[in-house]
Amino acid sequence: MDVSLVIKQRLEELPSRTDIYDKNGKFLKLPSGRLAKLADHQRKEIWKRSLDEPPKPLYREVRKFES
Repeated sequence: MDVSLVIKQRLEELPSRTDIYDKNGKFLKLPSGRLAKLADHQRKEIWKRSLDEPPKPLYREVRKFES
């Protein structure tokens, strides 16, 4: 069984369940809070990538001035 794959799947299934980070971190023998910090960093990076392209203005008049 690929333990890292199982943990990754569980974390993807339960992104808002931060209580599982401590349990998984203990199992992996990571320093306390390390897994939660890594997951938080990953969420922030995904969020930043989604903001790379700013939303278009709703009004046509404003869009004309952007080009």
